[in-house]
Amino acid sequence: MVNTYTVLVDDNLLKYSPTGSSQWNTGQGHTSQFINSSTHDAARSGLSFAYSFYGTSLAWTGVLWQTEDVSFSISVDNGSATTCKTSSGDEESNTYTQLCQVNNLSNGAHTVNVTCRGVDSDSPVSIDYVTYTVDMDSNSDLPPGLSPGMSILIDDNDSSISYNGSWSQNSGDAFKTNGSSGDSIIFSPHGGGVHRSSSAGSKFTFQFSGSAVSIYGVQQLASGNLAVSFEIDGSPRNGLNISGNGNNDVALANVPLLSATSLTSGDHEVTVTITEVSGDQIFELDYVVYEPIYRESEATGTSSSFGSGSSTSGSTSSQTGTTTSSEGGGSKGNTGIIVGVVLAALVAFAVLSSLVYWWWKRRHRAGHDFEIDGTKEAFQYKIVPTTESSGGPIAGLISPPPALIAPATSGPQPSRDVPSFQNQNVPNLSQDQARVFSCFQ
Repeated sequence: MVNTYTVLVDDNLLKYSPTGSSQWNTGQGHTSQFINSSTHDAARSGLSFAYSFYGTSLAWTGVLWQTEDVSFSISVDNGSATTCKTSSGDEESNTYTQLCQVNNLSNGAHTVNVTCRGVDSDSPVSIDYVTYTVDMDSNSDLPPGLSPGMSILIDDNDSSISYNGSWSQNSGDAFKTNGSSGDSIIFSPHGGGVHRSSSAGSKFTFQFSGSAVSIYGVQQLASGNLAVSFEIDGSPRNGLNISGNGNNDVALANVPLLSATSLTSGDHEVTVTITEVSGDQIFELDYVVYEPIYRESEATGTSSSFGSGSSTSGSTSSQTGTTTSSEGGGSKGNTGIIVGVVLAALVAFAVLSSLVYWWWKRRHRAGHDFEIDGTKEAFQYKIVPTTESSGGPIAGLISPPPALIAPATSGPQPSRDVPSFQNQNVPNLSQDQARVFSCFQ
């Protein structure tokens, strides 16, 4: 069985080109109704953004500001550019919607480069976030390439969400909301629709594995009250309480209605229940976002293999891979090579030093000269055959140089003052026995 994940990536994680404050602007969508309260805004044609990911499709969502038609030139993996056109249907309106999508890709690593066409300062386009999908085997834990700032998105129509009570599903919904400058925006929900209920006791549940979760929906300003309870693993959390001001014409869209952070990393079950509803109030669920457990991906053998912008220029993408496997992975590879070279050099130096020391010691042991009464003598050790009184061999005893051993026969002695073993404390010994004895004196 294959599980399909949708990963949400904020606009701040994309790679924009050209760079500079006079190129991409960032102030058009600074309200809480945009993901992380931010957008990147293109006010002229030719500006581009890029993203590298592991998956099967990539879509970007944002706002068309008083423009009817906008097109995007798209290059996938440095391939030939294709054109995607999007239309608001009304050049007098500001429309928040999914702008374009690249799909039917092989389930693998891709870099998508997007260049804006047909925009200017009077009719810019804003990018709020991108989403990409990835297919994973049911035995796999999470998609590869996830890193902080990226979240798993569950749409309201996903089968992993279980609804109980009275719910309706609406497609093609659009809500009128307000932008940062007070201009109205026609908002289209993620996936094109929401699940809504105005019945107390209606609830939905879902499970996830992570450390934080948020419930996104549409907050109506209509008259009446709405109360919703929020439980995680059976423990109550801060719920939702709304008292409308009677404005039935405007709603707050893309709003995190319920949130829980700093959860214990692991598996959790969420239950959301409508406990009170009156007047024209209604609860509308758009999607759920949760922070997964960021760890090494078994699917690719790397940690955070994908999920980054790529260096771009115009409509040409430069596929730099990802933040840890290409750059980070390349850095780790270089470090390994350096460590290997250093270790090899140290081993070679140790072996060479040992050989030099062995040669020096052998040379000095084999033929170093010393003087006795001003006369040089060769300093040499040798193995001598010796025999104990019983006649058995004693192997390996080392005798001093012959010059230090007294003669074994009587007769004239050398003129040098050489120690003699012919004294009253030493019995008469054969030459070999005298040598053995002299070693232990």
